[in-house]
Amino acid sequence: MKPEEKDLGREGRSLKPETERAFANRVLLIRPQSFYSNPETLGSNSFQGEQSSGVDLSLIHYEFDSLHERLEQLGIGVELFESLKEAETPDAVFPNNWFSTHSSGHLILYPMFAPSRRRERREDIIQALQRRHGPYQILDLSAYESRAWFLEGTGSLVLDRRSRTGFCSLSARSSEELVKIFEQETGYSIFCFESLTAEARPVYHTNVMMSVGDTHALVCLDSISQPSQRKRLLEKLEEIGKSPLLIGLDQMESFCGNVLLLENGDAEKVWMASETAYRAFSKSQIQKLESEADLQFVSIPWIERLGGGSLRCMMAEIFPCSESPSPF
Repeated sequence: MKPEEKDLGREGRSLKPETERAFANRVLLIRPQSFYSNPETLGSNSFQGEQSSGVDLSLIHYEFDSLHERLEQLGIGVELFESLKEAETPDAVFPNNWFSTHSSGHLILYPMFAPSRRRERREDIIQALQRRHGPYQILDLSAYESRAWFLEGTGSLVLDRRSRTGFCSLSARSSEELVKIFEQETGYSIFCFESLTAEARPVYHTNVMMSVGDTHALVCLDSISQPSQRKRLLEKLEEIGKSPLLIGLDQMESFCGNVLLLENGDAEKVWMASETAYRAFSKSQIQKLESEADLQFVSIPWIERLGGGSLRCMMAEIFPCSESPSPF
């Protein structure tokens, strides 16, 4: 079985460009019309809490709208959609898992672990992105769900687009077989490893234990039990010119790794974090992050507690097609 690739306007566009834009100045958000702790993902996400009673959707909307408003205040573009209530997609607020865009002119669709999350893939959103920022050529990897191979977008893959290097913590939601296919299709070099929570459970997504910025990379080395993998990860960061900013297991649990570096319309860089993460950073860590970019935080405790994801998961980076895209 091979991934489906649909030509939508630029013939012969390869998935292996020499360069890609490093940081997005526009993101896609999905405002949830239903939200609760997803029973299909609870077993594989130790960051996610069980739900004993219904949650007031107005609390979730307040948190979501706070992020939306902050991004617009910062001059970061927002593509805003609403989830489909009838589709029963409680994790739709985390759109970065089912697709990614690339300035080479490609949009990649990913195979999702939970059946409810597969319903998040929406043709209307894809077509809207095509009209506004395309035409994208689509690489559809979702068929690999039939083999129980999964790779959940920029949750599974933490990418340094400048060097075309990535990192993947293998888990039930991140299959090594799919990583190899991603490498073959895109030309990225992905370093795979295993990471564990304090309770010795696999970290469900790479982007909760590390984030790659311009000059720094946050990483929870304490979650990687194998010394050889820790050593190799640090070597990879040195190879791509990133200074490691180490976070502990307790900080990982507070979503200190689930942050994202963006740019505003004036190409000024901004770190986006949740208030939970910000409060867990040490003063010296904050100083290092602020030496690289403005550091902004938004309070989203209910989304974090019930969804098991934080601010980075809520933002899907949008990279418009280049005027003359390089082969990907």
